Amino acid sequence: MRSARSASAEIRRRLGRRLRWRRHGVRVLLGTSLLLCLAQAMAAQTPPSAPVLQLQGEDFPELVMRLPGGGADTDEANPECGRIRARRLDELPPDWREVVERLHLDCEAVDTEAPLEGGIVTTATAFLKPGRVQFRRLPVREVRMMDAAQWGDHQYVLDLPYDGIKQRLARDLRGSCQARRDVGDIRTVDCEVIERPDGLYQQLDEITGIWVHPDPDNAAATIYAEAWSD
Repeated sequence: MRSARSASAEIRRRLGRRLRWRRHGVRVLLGTSLLLCLAQAMAAQTPPSAPVLQLQGEDFPELVMRLPGGGADTDEANPECGRIRARRLDELPPDWREVVERLHLDCEAVDTEAPLEGGIVTTATAFLKPGRVQFRRLPVREVRMMDAAQWGDHQYVLDLPYDGIKQRLARDLRGSCQARRDVGDIRTVDCEVIERPDGLYQQLDEITGIWVHPDPDNAAATIYAEAWSD
């Protein structure tokens, strides 16, 4: 009888251990499944990182739309300004539509009696979404485009102080200029970048040059400008 009772007790102990291990295994399995479900839910709620538009220079977007006739708000004293407007976001090039937050356009008449002037001067500004546009891997906050009949000044406003990036930009400008000169894209004799007290300057041809200088309105920003004058 004792042997039978001992055997029965041993069987119960073994069964108890098996049941405990099974319960432990079920808890581990449930815990692992729960963690996987939570990870999947968090991944589903995390939006994919937005693409960053990369710029290299001479890739400014068209921000102004010219109308076939006078606009509804045509100014009789300055009819030319009534024939243009800022583009809508859906009228921008596809890669710019998602990165521009808003557009602003200013237009003014210039002295038509001056021999080298005439017509109007437009200043179009694109305010960009933070972190969505880079120029040579540097963050861009605004695009400014000033145009007249015989000159133009197109700018990227970089969201970094001038002193911290001027040497890097000088190297990049020299390298880019040399590559373009080697394939005959520009006619410059050399690709020198001149450092002046007010910024960097590089002449590309008889009428075109690049300027890099601190933003006069914001010490924490830098202006990269491509300008021409006839």
